[in-house]
Amino acid sequence: MSAMQDWERLYFDDFDVWSERQIKALNRPKENLPADLDAERIAEELQLMQRRERLDAEAQVMRVIEHLLKLQYATEHGPRGSGLVARGARGAQRARRVRDAEPQAEAGGDAA
Repeated sequence: MSAMQDWERLYFDDFDVWSERQIKALNRPKENLPADLDAERIAEELQLMQRRERLDAEAQVMRVIEHLLKLQYATEHGPRGSGLVARGARGAQRARRVRDAEPQAEAGGDAA
């Protein structure tokens, strides 16, 4: 397997390790890098990407934990949503009765 295939496989298998190795390579002495390569900024961008990836992963884990806790609570205490839906439906019925009880202005007539 060639070095390029190794880098490609590592990139897809473990982005964190790949980015660490790339950052180290970009931070080595400038004389070992092509002159037209902005190695410092590329290394900074890789570090930012790495941080974002970690934060996104942490956020996803927290979201899963939050949903699992909610599911556990709902399982232990019974569902609450059905009562809220019923109350909401009763409120909507009340609003329709009030609306229907209000006198309607005649179309084309004066609303004095």
